[in-house]
Amino acid sequence: MRFLAWLFLILTVAAVVLDWRAIAAGGEFVLHPLAAHWADLHAATLAQVEAAMQGAYWADYVAPVLAAPAAIVFGIAFLVFHVLGAVFSRPRRNYNSEPL
Repeated sequence: MRFLAWLFLILTVAAVVLDWRAIAAGGEFVLHPLAAHWADLHAATLAQVEAAMQGAYWADYVAPVLAAPAAIVFGIAFLVFHVLGAVFSRPRRNYNSEPL
């Protein structure tokens, strides 16, 4: 879980940097949706997902996530996995506190 939390933190920072570069270049505040970043990386898979959503019952849940800003989606995923990793972590043994 901690690995996924770190992965989503890296993705959050990357999305913020890409949005910041777009803001600096254009001069206006713009947060790009997750679908826009996905289309920049690999448009064919995004088209397959959008084609699979046509008429599917889970389209009501996936479409809003794709339309949401990428930095916010990744930031929420980071928080969820970070909290889950903290809640379900095993206690660490302290071998130095045992009596001799």
